[in-house]
Amino acid sequence: MIIGIISCVCALGCLVPYLGCVAGPLSIVGGILAVVFGFVGKSKNPTSGKAKAGIITGFIALGIDILMVIVAFVLGMGMAMMQK
Repeated sequence: MIIGIISCVCALGCLVPYLGCVAGPLSIVGGILAVVFGFVGKSKNPTSGKAKAGIITGFIALGIDILMVIVAFVLGMGMAMMQK
């Protein structure tokens, strides 16, 4: 659960210049770990709310990361098109 929350914060930290170089990869790795650990915790204790929270926050962090990559790609293509 904690890893997922930190990953969500790092995913939003990608909006800050120079911090995105560190926060982006950290968020991706943390999101994957939160999902994996959430499913491991869920298999050991199916009624665990913390495991469910880890899975949810991990997927939210990965979704934000994917959205940030798409936005960066679209903005980069737009800037390239404006230079021609």
